Amino acid sequence: GYEGPTNGKSFCEPCEPGTFNEQLTGLKKCENCPKGFYTDATRQTVCKKCARGMHNTADKSASCESCGPGQYQDEESQTICIQCRVGTYAAAVGSERCTNCPAGYFVNSTRQSSCRKCPSGYVANMTKALSCKSCSEGEFHNLGGDFCAKCPVGFYQDTVAQTRCVERIE
Repeated sequence: GYEGPTNGKSFCEPCEPGTFNEQLTGLKKCENCPKGFYTDATRQTVCKKCARGMHNTADKSASCESCGPGQYQDEESQTICIQCRVGTYAAAVGSERCTNCPAGYFVNSTRQSSCRKCPSGYVANMTKALSCKSCSEGEFHNLGGDFCAKCPVGFYQDTVAQTRCVERIE
């Protein structure tokens, strides 16, 4: 991790953070760590890989940056973070993967840090939902679950997106 004598100096200079030299003797110049790699100390003989969930975009980096919420990186030594796709989210900084929205929740845009709960009368009865669907006529949204249920005998519902059925009066 040293660079050979230069500029009239009779001694070797240590390689600075963000650079390295494979040779301990310092007979060649310090080299910049490439994108996706870094050194955070002087006198390094190799560059370290940016960990999963992190990246860096410049040569000669002394550190890596965490991927922000709504992004992830599942490989080492990367220069970018990947946006979570619709139906998925990443709440934490430095995520290695995105998580599918659970049933009853949705997200319809990329790079999200959370999912949105379906409003009353609407359901998303699968994971990774992009939207919620309204309960049909003759059904109601069972608020204890994430599904539409048929109105029981003696009850009806003639409007969509409802949370209860109406008793038939004869």
